Amino acid sequence: MSRAGAARGMPEGLEDRVRSAVIPHDGSNCMEATLSWLVPLLGHAQAHVELCPRRGRQDVTARLEALAAELRAAGATASTRIDFPDLLAANPSNSGAEHLVVLHGGGDLGLDLLRNSRASLFVTPTGLEPFAPRRILVPLDGSTKAEQILPLVERFTQAFAAEIVLLRVAPDETSEGALKARPNQVTTRLTLERSLLRASRRLEERGARVKVRIEDSGDLHDRILRAAHSSGADLIATSTHGHGRVARWLFGSCAERLLRRSQVPLLIRNARA
Repeated sequence: MSRAGAARGMPEGLEDRVRSAVIPHDGSNCMEATLSWLVPLLGHAQAHVELCPRRGRQDVTARLEALAAELRAAGATASTRIDFPDLLAANPSNSGAEHLVVLHGGGDLGLDLLRNSRASLFVTPTGLEPFAPRRILVPLDGSTKAEQILPLVERFTQAFAAEIVLLRVAPDETSEGALKARPNQVTTRLTLERSLLRASRRLEERGARVKVRIEDSGDLHDRILRAAHSSGADLIATSTHGHGRVARWLFGSCAERLLRRSQVPLLIRNARA
């Protein structure tokens, strides 16, 4: 496997966040490109990795054996299997470690895992040949639930010298047009900025490069995609839901829509994990 785009300087502490990974290989160049930089990262984490063919791709068996050997050489434990493991009933260990599923094209399998399993997902859009991320967009809502993605994002930034862009989407009353009509709403917008800056400072104290931005109000997933495009992000990292019943619905629904529409790779932390 080519090491172009492989991790430069493996991060400390990734093993606290990813203990196991499942990679259903579809034989595509996209999956090969993803694995060219993900294999060293998983190896450093000493993760247990299961490799299996994506449905209908039994012809990749020989490639899976070669990948398993590469993972073992990188420091991971790796095994191959002929079928996709049952993750829908999987439970993370008591240590809080996460299960990560690496997919090329989310499709029905990605949606099923997102809705019904405890697995977190790394998904590359169909046809895209990704490279190690250099700018990671992280949508937040001010809750600790949404910020649970940040430790995993930190590991990616440490591995790939990536920049973090923290994003808040303003509620309707803090949109630019509303602020002109009702200047007192400036206070609410400043509250959003301060929340982002607090999270930014915590990351910067640990060596991360961070920018913050607030998008005008609107459909959450549309604003996230717009921010990803305008900021030049090559990875969107999010949790499946934030705080409270409404936020859980918004973030869960948004993650599903991102899975269907995003042309940027996604790292989705399942809040059930």
